[in-house]
Amino acid sequence: MEWLDPVYASGHWVPELVKLAGGIDELGRERGESVRISWDEITAWAPEVLIIMPCGFNLEQTMKQVWSVFGYRSSPFFDLPAVCNNRVYAVDANSFFARPGPRVVEGAELLAQLIHPELFESPADSNFCQPIDVNLLQGKLTEGRDYYNENGLTVFTASYLQRRGYCCGSGCRHCPY
Repeated sequence: MEWLDPVYASGHWVPELVKLAGGIDELGRERGESVRISWDEITAWAPEVLIIMPCGFNLEQTMKQVWSVFGYRSSPFFDLPAVCNNRVYAVDANSFFARPGPRVVEGAELLAQLIHPELFESPADSNFCQPIDVNLLQGKLTEGRDYYNENGLTVFTASYLQRRGYCCGSGCRHCPY
């Protein structure tokens, strides 16, 4: 997905990169412009893996966009096979997919690792991709793992903040950003 609101499928060289990585992108337009698509089209396609790469966004910006669009909301997104099977990833689109250049080769490798983890090692640098924690998006938090209570206040853990994937600017005690 090249944009989330409104939803755009990828275009230009990205569908070809998906193909080179062993995936299938029926909604994208190879060698064409990115195209606006509907949730009905996405639901009908029922992707097994979903890679979110808003054009020009780094990983932190992508995670903010994911939370802005899907966090604590009802959406057909949550019914997709990729989401139900925890195969949704945010990537640093700005570094690997937003413009042609040598890094698109690394982008193809990153896609292959995400699409076929059984064949390729996990990405070494977590600054370039992150699995989307669907439970967090839906507000399903686990005490101890995600938060604890202290003096009547809820304190989010470093684990929660890392899985959320961005700094909210609130001065969280355990913020890793």
